[in-house]
Amino acid sequence: MPTLLRRRRSKQRSSGSVSRPPRIHDLVGLHRLLPESVQSLFDNGDLEVLNPWTIGGRYPADLPDSDHSVIEETLAAARRVLGASAADPAGDV
Repeated sequence: MPTLLRRRRSKQRSSGSVSRPPRIHDLVGLHRLLPESVQSLFDNGDLEVLNPWTIGGRYPADLPDSDHSVIEETLAAARRVLGASAADPAGDV
């Protein structure tokens, strides 16, 4: 998702309207900043599954131990988000 925001910012620069996304690691918050046509590519539930790991991975956190099913769910969500971020919907990004 940060890649999508960078590509959007690059397009904005070339058109003269530059706005910087906030420097946050909250995937749900970053998702809200995307154009609606791009937001629809991502499942909000996947972003919520990944959020503790993106924030906790950046900042020290006492995350609970994860069992195999949580790890599998997290990996599946990450794969879906990566797949969605590779899409380029009608040049909106």
